[in-house]
Amino acid sequence: MSMHVHALIVEDSEADAELLVRELQRGDIDPDYEIVATPQAMAAALEERPWDVVIADYVMPHFSGLDAFKLAREKSPDTPMIIVSGKIDEEVAVAAMLTGAKDYVLKNDLKRLVPAVRREIRDVRLRERAEEARRHAEDALRHAYEESEQRIAERTNELLEANVMLGREVSRREQVEQSLRESDRRFRALVAASSDVLYRMSPDWSEMRWLRSQAFLSGTNAPTGSWIEKYIPEEERPRVLAAIEESIRNGSVFELEHRVVRQDGAVGWTFSRAVPVLDAQGEIIEWFGAASDITERKRAEDAAAEARADAERRAAEFQSFVASMADGVAVWNADGDIVFVNEACRQMLGVPPDVELETVSHQYELFTLDGEPIPEREWGSRRALNGQELRDLQVRIVTPWKEAFISYSAAPILNSAGDVIGATSVIRDVRDQLETEHQRRDLYEREHHIAQVLQRALVPPMASMDVSGCSVALKYEPALAEAEVGGDFYDVFELSDDRVGIVIGDVAGKGLDAAVSVAAAKHAIRSYAYIFDSPAQAMKVANEALCKTELGYGVETNMLTALLVIIDVQKGTMTCACAGHEPPIVRRADGAIEEVDCGGIALGIACVCEFEDYVHSISPGDTVVVVTDGITEARTSGANLFGREGVKGYLARNPEVALDDIPSGLLEEARSFAGGQLRDDAAIVAFQCCSDSPTCEK
Repeated sequence: MSMHVHALIVEDSEADAELLVRELQRGDIDPDYEIVATPQAMAAALEERPWDVVIADYVMPHFSGLDAFKLAREKSPDTPMIIVSGKIDEEVAVAAMLTGAKDYVLKNDLKRLVPAVRREIRDVRLRERAEEARRHAEDALRHAYEESEQRIAERTNELLEANVMLGREVSRREQVEQSLRESDRRFRALVAASSDVLYRMSPDWSEMRWLRSQAFLSGTNAPTGSWIEKYIPEEERPRVLAAIEESIRNGSVFELEHRVVRQDGAVGWTFSRAVPVLDAQGEIIEWFGAASDITERKRAEDAAAEARADAERRAAEFQSFVASMADGVAVWNADGDIVFVNEACRQMLGVPPDVELETVSHQYELFTLDGEPIPEREWGSRRALNGQELRDLQVRIVTPWKEAFISYSAAPILNSAGDVIGATSVIRDVRDQLETEHQRRDLYEREHHIAQVLQRALVPPMASMDVSGCSVALKYEPALAEAEVGGDFYDVFELSDDRVGIVIGDVAGKGLDAAVSVAAAKHAIRSYAYIFDSPAQAMKVANEALCKTELGYGVETNMLTALLVIIDVQKGTMTCACAGHEPPIVRRADGAIEEVDCGGIALGIACVCEFEDYVHSISPGDTVVVVTDGITEARTSGANLFGREGVKGYLARNPEVALDDIPSGLLEEARSFAGGQLRDDAAIVAFQCCSDSPTCEK
């Protein structure tokens, strides 16, 4: 049966996000999902609705997986979180799991994604059902107990009053008879109104004289000596008979909770109470009793006992877990004194084993990571004692024995009335983490600078150019201004006096890896275009070369899309070889819009692969436009794409726009369609054969 899941996907790559969605769908999960790539978008999504699971890329340009999990824990702490990453080592995975991640999955091996999602959602739902069952059991126990106690007290008081009245008036026969008649009248009224069981027994309990019951037990008006076999389960009889003998011997009230055979044949529980009726000499002449159905109360008590046992077991497991934790744990009382720390906390703070905890409470100071002292009222323990919850605060702590950099979370401990009776904190040593983050920032800045320089060299900065009788207009724009370094590329080069080569393509990813990949792909295709007259042959040889060479360093795939177009101005032809890229769109000089038919497999997938030359006529005044998928896959908040129809529509609506203005105008229309922001890098090349070139043959 398909599982419907509300999934929040934190991923900067649309393609990777779609892979995750398809993997969930293949695993028979129907995802209602939203894709976000920034802290602001993620925070808004968490505020807007509850989510069953958060799936986050661990490495994103300006928003790490750890930041995503910290934000999810702050906004929705009960929502399970799963890492998805291209590569992740064990240390990073452990850090992510400590931050709140429930599991991690590699992008190149997504088969664990569906089981992980199903397991986490199933665990959350089991916990919710267990908590609901516990609350219901406690409510039922309390209600049954209070109701039973009230009924028993009421019935017992009435019976005791009747017995006292009879004892006082036994000296006068007339008064006794009158009292008996009055008592009998009240008794009959009581029996008629009572929902409990009422019974009368012989002095030695050998005979039940009668039993009146509304529904709980089978009633009888005829005396019977086999009542114990009828009403008492065999294993319960010794205990019941022992209690009866004790009451007969002492002349005391009989009271006992015991199992009983109900009217429907099932075994239930009853609370039975009987008082002795005495004659004038003080001898017992019979027993009069009442029994209440306490089956539901006993069930509730059993459930509560089981819950207590489970709680005690969990407490023992928790204590064992805390003792073995690598993270430090500390507990404060309401006065702000430390009353418990585990061994990891002692070692983290350098506290010797012989130092009393009361001493530690007043022998440390906290500073920000920048060295500013933190006032005591702002300490996590003090704020938790004021009812606040804090998560992942990073500080420098100084004790008489050690200085440490820690990350800690703190929360108040509440009693059943909701009053703060203490506070607890979980502490983690983050010195190595802070040093690693500092090194990572330095490395990222260096890589980013190198990639920017490299891409500026790879993507021609000019907006337009003239070459071999053709005018060319160019435009490149990253999805985010701060990213700048993407995988889209284009190139325009002169092959001879009458032939021009145009290359446009898209390498997966961003950053230095993407920039290096662009360099390899761009120059491979360009080099072979000089050697071979056929674009298809140039693309084939470039593919073989790229399959044997890693594109960039550290990337996990050589796959890229590309389009090579050779314009022969003298012949009036445009020859295309396509490797999985968007085909060209032509606006003829008379305004007609044509979609060029060409296709082929992406580069880097199969080393042995054939490509085809697609030849089309081109005349002076014809405008040819090629784009990357950042334009065609621009989308609204829903699933509507700008698509190739959007490109054709723009060209059809703007026949008078100058060639140099087409890329900027097309980019602006796609951006407007997407709500003001493209989700992927975009590259656009537009070119025309100049009108003063030789007329092309049709």
